[in-house]
Amino acid sequence: MGNKYYLIIAAGGKSERFGEDKLFQRINKKTILEFAISNFKGINFEKKVVVLNKEKIKDKKLKEKFEDFLFAEGGKKRAISVYNGFMKILPEENSYVIIHDGARPFVPKNLIKNLIKEIKNESGVIPVIPVKETLKKAKNNYIEKTIEREDIYFVQTPQIFKADILYKAYKMPKDKWEDLTDESQLLEILKIPVKIIEGSNLNIKITYKEDLKIIKDILS
Repeated sequence: MGNKYYLIIAAGGKSERFGEDKLFQRINKKTILEFAISNFKGINFEKKVVVLNKEKIKDKKLKEKFEDFLFAEGGKKRAISVYNGFMKILPEENSYVIIHDGARPFVPKNLIKNLIKEIKNESGVIPVIPVKETLKKAKNNYIEKTIEREDIYFVQTPQIFKADILYKAYKMPKDKWEDLTDESQLLEILKIPVKIIEGSNLNIKITYKEDLKIIKDILS
């Protein structure tokens, strides 16, 4: 019997820093969310879920567009949104769960393949980019110290985990995980090793309107 995979697309945020719903901004007639989801075509998932805010879930046209997806309601925080998506699909324990930010429209397919390849001997695998710039810690607009950048990384999605590890993590009291900003932190709490692999500079996360312009420039 082959390995089983499940997909969670986290798209339930409020886009407060962007100023409007960034995931439904269009590039070449496709929304950011459509681009993000299209990267996973060709992978045989047992179940797929997209986490959206309550208003978007009511949109019948949207449900028709993503008819092969289940829908889960986003929470006030990212970690709760992903948890809601996880509970919607209820993956088998001997399977793997891929979690991806809907605001990352151009994750290379070879990166997804590498994650799936590496997870076979791991509990969790995430893509990272080494920090290149000098890092400073500041307080009240004045530098306190320079931070050593060796072994420091920017973290990306998609991230992939063994489903049974996530089940174990979500049994912890909610106040231990509801403020986490990515799921690899769940494994950190449980002191379970997470492997890192090389991410991609093309795997940009859209946070501000300037980021959308960068994406459009790349495509043009």
